[in-house]
Amino acid sequence: MAEHKLPEVRKKEIVAKAYELFTEYGVDKTSITQIAKAVGVAKGLLYYYFKSKDEILDAVVDSLCEEQVSILSQRLSNHGHDVLDKILILLDTFYEIHPYYGLRPIHPNQEDAYLITSFHERYLKFAEKIVEQIIEEGQAQGYFQIQHPKLMFVVTLEGIYGLTKVYPISKREITDLVEQSLAIPHNALYERSAEVLTSFS
Repeated sequence: MAEHKLPEVRKKEIVAKAYELFTEYGVDKTSITQIAKAVGVAKGLLYYYFKSKDEILDAVVDSLCEEQVSILSQRLSNHGHDVLDKILILLDTFYEIHPYYGLRPIHPNQEDAYLITSFHERYLKFAEKIVEQIIEEGQAQGYFQIQHPKLMFVVTLEGIYGLTKVYPISKREITDLVEQSLAIPHNALYERSAEVLTSFS
């Protein structure tokens, strides 16, 4: 008999187990039955919380986005008020958790392409307020003297996303692209990366 748990606790447990299975076997090859067995509940009870595997997948993506945005927020709060530092942290975080890098184990085949696209789209939405805040702070510090800086920033990130589908792109190239799109002095981001980040190459 399954242990009685509060609905929100049970849902989080289902999402966590589903993520583990998606990572190990891929989304397409993971069944509702496998998820229910891993959680230790009957399949019927699992359907009480989620109507389909797609709903579970959506919940997994939302959970990943919330976790990564929380990590991003914490990193930003630890690095003062300089907007260039914050841009570097945002770029580094985006790069590290990007669907074609950090989430590779979860999509071993094309059938899992939905997860890649879904995570990418939702992460940008979850992080939208952070991007807006960075842009506002940058303008107050004399940066981003261009029209529609927020849109330019998002377009640049989208462009990076598209490029990585074709070939790997280095973090140096990413900083160059952002400098050009946001009219930041050349090398300003890359030169500061050694002070702020240790993972830049």
